[in-house]
Amino acid sequence: MGYQKYQFDRNLFHAALASKGMTQENLAKKLGLSRNSLLNRLKNNGAFNKEEIIKMYEIFGKKVVAAFLFSQHCEKMHN
Repeated sequence: MGYQKYQFDRNLFHAALASKGMTQENLAKKLGLSRNSLLNRLKNNGAFNKEEIIKMYEIFGKKVVAAFLFSQHCEKMHN
């Protein structure tokens, strides 16, 4: 049996940054975060708060943000 798990997709996140010509430092400023705070959120599976997600919608668009924050992977459970 398999199950679906949503997780943060770092590759899509970095692609979104690159498509806007942004660095992590630029994004952190736009979100009102320090670079370290942004990195901590990225390490914590994309644990952004509601206001930060709304700001990212404005920067990248809803579909792009949904793609990197809620990437769907199918994983198999082993017996």
